[in-house]
Amino acid sequence: MTTRLSLDPGQCGYKARVEAEFDPARGVCQVGVFTLCPNLREFSSRPVEVRPENESRWETSAIHSLMRQTCPHTACPLPAAIIKAVQVASGAKKPGDVHIRFEREDDK
Repeated sequence: MTTRLSLDPGQCGYKARVEAEFDPARGVCQVGVFTLCPNLREFSSRPVEVRPENESRWETSAIHSLMRQTCPHTACPLPAAIIKAVQVASGAKKPGDVHIRFEREDDK
């Protein structure tokens, strides 16, 4: 199964597209990330293969490991978006949009 999603990360402005394709015979997901972010050239230059079951834990996540090596921004939402795409492509989770909304004092 192939899953595609788009990400608007907010203030940095580097939107991204993620495509994850699951190969059940091999048990791996091939992930492609398309972004103009200069910190994420590693992701944009070639597809990355991950095992979906490894992405559910911080210590085994190849996506988080690669992000630690390439992205200086700990609040970057891209790793979560990639892992969500992998979960949906592998059939582990159903698709569902994620939102972060800042509330102002006058929003009460």
